[in-house]
Amino acid sequence: MPVHALVRAIGSRAGAALLVFAASLLLFPATAYADESVATVSSVDYPECVPDSCGAHGSPETPGTFVFTGSADIAGFRYGFRDPADSYVAAVGGVAEVTLTPPTFGMNVLFFQTVDGSGRLGDRYSYGFIVTRPSGPVAAWPLETRRGTTGPFLDGTGSGHDLAVFGNPVLTPDTRLIGAPTAVFDGDDHLATAGPVIRSDSSFTLSTWAKLDHLGGNATAISLDGAQVSAVRLEYAANPGAWCLSVRMTDAPAAPSLHTCQATPATKAWTHLTGTYDAVAGVIRLYVNGELTGERAVPAPTWNATGPVAVGRALCHAEACRAFDGGLADARLYDRAVDPREIREYLWNLPRLMTTEVVGSWSFNGDCCGTARDETAWNRELILGPGADIEAWGAGDVLRTGTGEAFAATAGPVVRTGDSFTVSAIAIPDAVNADATLLSQSGTAVSAFELGYRADVDAWCMTVRLSDAVDAPIRSACQDTPPDGGVVHLAGVYDAVADEIRLYVSGAAVAVTTVDAPLWNAGGGFTVGRGTLGAYVGRSLDVAVHWGALTDAEVAVLALS
Repeated sequence: MPVHALVRAIGSRAGAALLVFAASLLLFPATAYADESVATVSSVDYPECVPDSCGAHGSPETPGTFVFTGSADIAGFRYGFRDPADSYVAAVGGVAEVTLTPPTFGMNVLFFQTVDGSGRLGDRYSYGFIVTRPSGPVAAWPLETRRGTTGPFLDGTGSGHDLAVFGNPVLTPDTRLIGAPTAVFDGDDHLATAGPVIRSDSSFTLSTWAKLDHLGGNATAISLDGAQVSAVRLEYAANPGAWCLSVRMTDAPAAPSLHTCQATPATKAWTHLTGTYDAVAGVIRLYVNGELTGERAVPAPTWNATGPVAVGRALCHAEACRAFDGGLADARLYDRAVDPREIREYLWNLPRLMTTEVVGSWSFNGDCCGTARDETAWNRELILGPGADIEAWGAGDVLRTGTGEAFAATAGPVVRTGDSFTVSAIAIPDAVNADATLLSQSGTAVSAFELGYRADVDAWCMTVRLSDAVDAPIRSACQDTPPDGGVVHLAGVYDAVADEIRLYVSGAAVAVTTVDAPLWNAGGGFTVGRGTLGAYVGRSLDVAVHWGALTDAEVAVLALS
C-alpha cells in the first residue's frame, strides 16, 4: 500500500502517535529507479489494515507467512520492519514467500521494494497490519496483605475468581516482604476457587513465588482439579527432590502422570516457578527463576479438568493430597503459554511474572529537616544522625554522611537479608583510602551485608557475614581494579537460590562469589553511610533496596536511569 493510503487506514485505530509516524514517511517519497514495477504483499495470517477492514490477528510471538508479488522479470525483494529494508529474498516468476514474526502488538509496518537483475531498487512500499496484544492473567492472587493490592485471596484481575479458605492458612508478617503478611501453609490448609478458571486441554501457564519450610514430602503449590485427580500440578516432588510440572492423561487415580523437573535440587529459598503447556507444540515446560529447567513432549490431553483451581494442595482419589508446607505469593493463571521473556522482562508493556519489589527508595531531592522520604508506598524514612545533612549538588540534592554519628538509618529492617535482595546507590566519595560502608543493614553485633570500599584490597566490594557475630566468617565480591574516586553507581546482589553475591560497578557485573551457607536475617535498620567496616565520608543519592536478585540487565538499566 502506498504510504498515504496507510495513513487513512490506521487513522481511527492506531492513534495520533501512529498517524504522526506514518505521516512522517510522506516527507521521504519513494525514489524512482529504472524499474517502475508495481509490487504487492499479502498474508492470510496477518491481513493488511485497510479502511474497511483493520482487525487484529495473531500475536507478537506467532510467525506468519507473507507473499510478495511483482513483475515476472524481477530478481527479488528487499523487506523488513525497519526502513530502509535490509533483508532479501529471491523471487521466482515475480513471486517470493517469507515467514516473519511481528516485533510487537498493535500496528506493525512491513517495508518492501523490488530488486531487478542489476540490483537496482524499485519504489518503496509499506504494508500495515494489526497484531493482537497478548492477554494478561485470567486470575491473579496476591496471597499477601499490603498497600496497593486487593485482599490476599481475592482475584486481582477483577474476574471474580476469588479463593475460598479451607483450614487455616496464616498470613504471617515479614515472611517475604518486611511489613507485608504472606500466606503460609502448614500442610493442613489450602485455598480453592469455586470452579474452573482455565482449560487444562488448551495452552496455559501457572506461576507463583514459593518457599518450602521442609524438603521431605511432596508439596503442590497450584493444581487444576478434575473429579478424581489433578490434571496439572506445579509442585515440589520429593523424588527427585526438585520443582516439577506434572500432568495427568485422564481423570483416574491410575492414569499415567507425565512430568518435567529441574535438574538441580530445590532449596528452601523463595523461588519463582512458572509452568506452561503449549498445545500447538505439544510440550510442557518448567521455568525456575525465569530459567528453562525442563521440558517434555506430551500427548494431546484427552480431558479438561472441570474442578476448582487449588492453591496449596493437589487432588488424589477425590481427596486433598500433596499439601504445601511453606509460603506462597503472587499466584497467577494465563490461558496461553507465556513467552519465556515475559517471566523476567517487561515485554509488550505487560507486567512480568517474576516480579522483584522495590522496598525502599530515597533520591534525597527536596528532603530536609533531619529525615529523607522513602519514595515507595512503604514509607520507610531515613532518619539523619548528627552531622549528616541534605545538600545541593548539581541539579538536585544529595545526602552527605561522615564520621561519628553522621549517617542515616531507618527505624527497622527494610529487607530480609536471608532472602535474595539487591541494594544500590550512586556514590560520590570524598576519598577512597579507608574502609567505608556505603549501604548496610545491621544485626545485633554486626552488619549482615555491606556495600562499600575495602582498603585491604583497594576495591569496591559487596560483603556478607555468615552469622551475627564479630568473628563471623565473611564472603566478599570485589572489583579487581582500584576505584578512580569519581562518581560511581554501585549495586550489590545476594542471590539465595544461586548461593552467590554479585558486585556491579557502573552497571557492569565485575565480581561474583559463592556463599557456602544460608545467610541470616538482620533485624536492625537499613543504613546509609555506616556499617561494621567503617564510615562512608562523602555524598550519595538514588539509594534503592529491592527484594529479589536483579539480573545483570536489570542492574544495567538501574545504573542508566
